[in-house]
Amino acid sequence: MLAFMHIRKTGGLTMRAILRKNFGINNCDCPINDVIRLEDWEWVKRCYPTLVSLQGHSVRVGTEFEQVFPNPRFFTIIRNPIARCISHYQHAATHGVKPVLKDWIPSVANELCKAICGEANSDRAIAVMENKIGFVGLTESYNESILLWRNWTGFPDLNLTYMSKNVASSSAAKSELKNDPEAMELIQSHHIEDQKLFDYVCQTVYPRQKAEYGDSLAADLSEYEQQLSRASNLSLPALLGCLKRHLVYKRGLRDWRAELQKPHKRVA
Repeated sequence: MLAFMHIRKTGGLTMRAILRKNFGINNCDCPINDVIRLEDWEWVKRCYPTLVSLQGHSVRVGTEFEQVFPNPRFFTIIRNPIARCISHYQHAATHGVKPVLKDWIPSVANELCKAICGEANSDRAIAVMENKIGFVGLTESYNESILLWRNWTGFPDLNLTYMSKNVASSSAAKSELKNDPEAMELIQSHHIEDQKLFDYVCQTVYPRQKAEYGDSLAADLSEYEQQLSRASNLSLPALLGCLKRHLVYKRGLRDWRAELQKPHKRVA
């Protein structure tokens, strides 16, 4: 089973659209920051008995997830940590009250490492990545990463065309940060471990994945990017998958939780 570890502001919603488009009712979109208990993962397995792919911010190595889904094929996408943080700040400013950077930054510091290994420790994150995560894409080389990812999945006929999701409508907050030396220094000081992780992936992991693909990568990438000019996220499997998610999985998740909270009630 493919298990996508979605890290915020790395292009994860676009990957989600690709998984929906290809796997339909055999793909599960977990609620953001919601599915975290063993019982919740058991409901996913019960609702999707023929699950092929699954993604969400709660899909993490070394959690209850692996108790229910042993030996998943973990993969993720990471991004330059400074660019990721700035994009995250811009998203927060656009979709709510604009954060005060010095108060907000500790909550998102070294988010790449924390998502990979649960703590701001690049050495541990690298170890987890090398031993548990089968593929790592780069936001900065997104289309190339998608091709490399398909090669890794073992599904050569996957439809990889997409339309970008969650693109920012304004870059004002981003420009403000980039033009403020003190703000940039603050961001960099809170992403030292993430920078080490990102550099390792760029220098070691990603080149290895390119080598495994072979010499046709450049030609295949050129052809693929031509296909994207007429891309869409729509497909019948995606529509059926969304219907199942909203009418069966999410509704059943609420009922499942309510049933679990009843005294002296055991759900089989």
